[in-house]
Amino acid sequence: IRTLLESLAEGVVVIDTSGRIISINQRMEKMFGYERGEIQGMDLGIFIPDRLKEAHAKHIKAYFDQPRIRPMGINLELTGKKKNGSEIPIEVSLSTLDVETGKLAFGFISDISGRRRAESELRERNKELDEFAQNVAHDLNNSITTLVGFSELLMASTSDQSLADQRGLLQDISDSSKKMAEVVREMLLFARVSKEDVELSKVDMLQVVTDAISRLQDQIDRLGAEVVVNNLELPVTGYAPWLEEVWFNYISNALRYGGSPPHIEIGCDHETDQLKFWVKDNGKGLAPDALAVVFDEASKERRKIVKGQGLGLMIAKRISDKLGGGTGAESEPGNGSKFYFTLPAHR
Repeated sequence: IRTLLESLAEGVVVIDTSGRIISINQRMEKMFGYERGEIQGMDLGIFIPDRLKEAHAKHIKAYFDQPRIRPMGINLELTGKKKNGSEIPIEVSLSTLDVETGKLAFGFISDISGRRRAESELRERNKELDEFAQNVAHDLNNSITTLVGFSELLMASTSDQSLADQRGLLQDISDSSKKMAEVVREMLLFARVSKEDVELSKVDMLQVVTDAISRLQDQIDRLGAEVVVNNLELPVTGYAPWLEEVWFNYISNALRYGGSPPHIEIGCDHETDQLKFWVKDNGKGLAPDALAVVFDEASKERRKIVKGQGLGLMIAKRISDKLGGGTGAESEPGNGSKFYFTLPAHR
């Protein structure tokens, strides 16, 4: 029997009807940090958190009053206490055996910490996907509404409508179509960032920013925006194509929510072994409640407060996190906003 118990992947504890420990197997020793010799004869409660011991004692008595095989997976939230006092989520199945000296109970115990972490990660991923879907639906709906509205105006146009007016409607239709294409592109990018692993290398951030600005040059010219770039000479460790997307989204938001005309400053601060890259605008700024949730993908209040920035900022956060950095924002109402991300300095 001992050879059989030692071969099991689960921890095994054998107790008598009074709840005293007869023996444990090696897996149980590793799981809880005890050696069998030091706990033999002790109460099973040594494996139970103090807050649960009273209820557990009642369960042991009830089990021996009506012994039965109880399989794992009956949806009980069970917790075990290790020798060092830390707690782990466990799953337990029970069985009994009649011997000459009475009845023994066998507890087969599995550490399900890995499963709980996976379940938690899955819940977080589902929250992210829900937020992502809502942002996509919101952005696409706005673009489609604009597209349909201006198309109908153009179709219903009369001879009184000037060529300039018609061209204005066509420009609005074109802008909405481009916005829809951009949303689809960001959807695909978000999916790639979530799944792909990339090889990190030295990145020339000044070149990356130049490429991002080039993609936005038409919008910059149309708005009469001024973009000032300073102090981007220090090399950074990252992945250039993804970092270009972070800059693209930050600068796009600065153009959209900056002053009239927008004045945008781009720079970098060296903080210990991290570099802090930022984009500052001259817009109205963000209220404290919006600032608190602007990067919080799981916040239900985020979409109510932060309008039109959702998808781009989610992508920026996901990229920065995956490259070993982080994101944040600083703002005061009336004094513009500074959006930043951090990355490890290149060694």
